[in-house]
Amino acid sequence: MSVRELIGEEQRKYVAIVREKSKDYDDVIIYGAGIYGRDLNSFLKRNGVNVDGFCVTAKEFNGDTVQNLPVRELAEYRADSKKRLFLIAATEPINREMISALKNAGDQHSLPVFCDGPPGYADA
Repeated sequence: MSVRELIGEEQRKYVAIVREKSKDYDDVIIYGAGIYGRDLNSFLKRNGVNVDGFCVTAKEFNGDTVQNLPVRELAEYRADSKKRLFLIAATEPINREMISALKNAGDQHSLPVFCDGPPGYADA
């Protein structure tokens, strides 16, 4: 199996995991509106996965929308009772900080995207 085939297989697995997990949630939110978050949103969109918005730690460094999706701080998402799956799109050590923020907010519904996301997802 070639490297490209391996990458494609990992991408398919990741999409399948997100699709399966997202069935149990009201919304799918990408935590991180930077390059990794935007790339992840584009990748998921190309693969038929709907993302409902972006979550950021500090909104003052971000606009109100990214890729036509709302950008909100974690506290804003926690203010209602919707059940959300958070896809964490950041590199170390930022992703650890995001996971910690989610846990401190009482959230147990997150799916980290390690390093740069699924291997090669930005290029898919």
